[in-house]
Amino acid sequence: MSNGTNPIFDNTMSEPRLNTVIDMQGVGLQSGHLNAGLNESYTERTEDLAPIGPFLVESDAGACNNYDENANECYFAYCGEYGVEVNATSWTSYDIAPDGYVDARVSYLTWKYGIKFYKDNRTNGQALETVVATQALVWAWHSDPVTGSTVFSSVAAPYNDPLNWNGLTPSLHTDSSPRVGFWGPDPIDDYEEFGGYYTGTDTEALNNTTQKVYDLAAEATAKAGPWSLDQGPGETTATYVVLSGANGPIEGETIVFSTTGGDVLVVTDSSGHAAWPSDATAAAVEAPGDTYVGDSTLADPSRDIQDLLLTFGQILQVQFTDTPATPTTTTTTTTTTTVAPTTTVAPTTTVAPTTTAAPTTTAVTTTTAAPTTTAVTTTTAAPTTTEAPSPSSTVVAGDNIATSTTIAAPATPVTPTGAAPAPSAPATAVNDTPKYTR
Repeated sequence: MSNGTNPIFDNTMSEPRLNTVIDMQGVGLQSGHLNAGLNESYTERTEDLAPIGPFLVESDAGACNNYDENANECYFAYCGEYGVEVNATSWTSYDIAPDGYVDARVSYLTWKYGIKFYKDNRTNGQALETVVATQALVWAWHSDPVTGSTVFSSVAAPYNDPLNWNGLTPSLHTDSSPRVGFWGPDPIDDYEEFGGYYTGTDTEALNNTTQKVYDLAAEATAKAGPWSLDQGPGETTATYVVLSGANGPIEGETIVFSTTGGDVLVVTDSSGHAAWPSDATAAAVEAPGDTYVGDSTLADPSRDIQDLLLTFGQILQVQFTDTPATPTTTTTTTTTTTVAPTTTVAPTTTVAPTTTAAPTTTAVTTTTAAPTTTAVTTTTAAPTTTEAPSPSSTVVAGDNIATSTTIAAPATPVTPTGAAPAPSAPATAVNDTPKYTR
């Protein structure tokens, strides 16, 4: 099973050795290269510009001599270091790239547009523009930021970002610097014309491949991994699966359903959904797997040799009996709570009399009788005690009730019955999938 990519790789081979067959400093890959410059990056030769495109690499000597029959031993590798010599016709050790070393968009592109895609589209001429644009994006998103090349990073904004290339008309080879896009006096060389697979003109090849850079940049951004394949959420009976990537649902990929009558292919819609056929027992999809980096310097430490990037596929699978994922449900419970009334205790009142004492009498010739003493008394009456009525309050579980003084014991929250179903286990790569499937 394949979506048009490098074959499923035997991941038990942690450090495969692959032989680089096609030297892009030579004639290039037929129906897989342009003799052109890209922005201000180019290599001049006596008669033209050096080719841009991927390499053929093989795990068995001579396998790429007939890749139609040896597609599981012949692969595509893309240049990971612009401007650095490749060690052609040499065996190179490949290691799995460390996490984060290769941009997820690059991993997607170098997987999707591998040898299987080339085989299926070489003779109709549709492979050339795609694989050359893929090489350009590997330089933009890997070579420039990781190795310090300047294929895109030296271009003035906004065209230093491939996502701004939609509708861009490339510079002519006769234009003065700085040039943008693919350009060259003879991009479709005699070797390509002799093959007769690409039927477009030089101008069409340059314009179309420049536009393809944007198209693939948008595609890779939408489909960057890692991918996951899951049962549709909230289903008591399986009705569909969901294919998702790092940036959301993945549209336009083929899900293979196993049924009693054989495999049924369903393409995911804009929501990443593919409906289960009525008697399907499992669903599977090929997804981007590990990216390998071939460091040819190990073959000849005395030389600076470029890295090559190669990405293999992996299989994600979901069984029909897998427990569907269940969306989060919020349950609201209503209960009645009686709040104890507030009681005010009557205070003890003491009447404090106020007395004016008799003044001192001074004897003189005329005698004044002592005035009458008046007692002034201020009395505070005991206040009337008011008892609050017993209210009936409706309270949503989880609310806080403010009261004064003493509150009756709160009502016990009601727990909904029935445990929530367990979430679906994420799809995992199936290790016992037959290797080297086409």
